[in-house]
Amino acid sequence: AVLAIVGHGLEGLLLAKAIMVFGLTLVDFAIVRHTLDLTFLRQAREIARPALSALFMSGVYLLIDNWVPSGTDVLYVGGRLGGVFLIGGAVYACALLSLWHISGRPDGPEPKLIRLLNQGLRRFRPTT
Repeated sequence: AVLAIVGHGLEGLLLAKAIMVFGLTLVDFAIVRHTLDLTFLRQAREIARPALSALFMSGVYLLIDNWVPSGTDVLYVGGRLGGVFLIGGAVYACALLSLWHISGRPDGPEPKLIRLLNQGLRRFRPTT
């Protein structure tokens, strides 16, 4: 990582970090394969929906980042961060639930997320 900084600055550091994380992920996959006897493909299938949702969220962030001008005022930066956080969370949740629905609603954490969303929405529904 130090050599990456010296040779390529911050971009080199980020690339070195990405390579290290990818390598550690492969090691983690190998450990899980050995201890739990889960194939690489099965492990990849288990994390596919969250990973694709994160990629989709990142893409939406990049689109938003190009639309909204940057600023240095603390309130502006805080508001922008809060807006990006809310939009990113909503995009991630919608993408995750959509992919779950498309994949046939397999067992996983999504039903619990739906229950939590329904409980939160009930607070805003008028009572009759």
